Amino acid sequence: MCAPIGAPAGEAEMFVACWSVKGGSGTSVTSALAARRWAATTDAGALLVDLCGDAPGLLGVPEPATPGVADWLNVGDEVQIDALRRLEREVAAGLSLLHRGNGPLCRADRAELMARELAADHRVTVVDGGCLWRAAARRASSPPRRPLAAAGGPGRRSRNRARRRRCRPPHGWRWQGWAAPTARER
Repeated sequence: MCAPIGAPAGEAEMFVACWSVKGGSGTSVTSALAARRWAATTDAGALLVDLCGDAPGLLGVPEPATPGVADWLNVGDEVQIDALRRLEREVAAGLSLLHRGNGPLCRADRAELMARELAADHRVTVVDGGCLWRAAARRASSPPRRPLAAAGGPGRRSRNRARRRRCRPPHGWRWQGWAAPTARER
């Protein structure tokens, strides 16, 4: 267990944020597994804060119909921080989930308040931030742009590299203008 300097043993808070700059790298899976592990190994349990909406499916629980983090962030300042505690739900022994909810995650002042409160929690808090690229596209309220690698279609750079080297694609692949080797060519 990691303890802040000067904190008594056994009373340490831990705040873990998992995020990635690229989708599909396993951020949500890693944060869900880490939260389950800490829930099983610590007396206080763990809290998983899902900012991208993948956690209910990963944990095998139905998608909540209740408000979540995004809903709390977007309401007025009259809704206090203790409302977040009421939005949590226990999904396994010692593991609580604070799901994403509906709407954008755009109130930075409320997000800072939430982060301070979660960092002071007695449980281990794991935040699944997901992919920053998608979050930035949503924040700008514009449709997400395609990554540079997919700009010309899947495999375009590999096809061009293979043509320059005058080599054939691997067995069974069919690229533009190429076919897999026939029985006579093998």
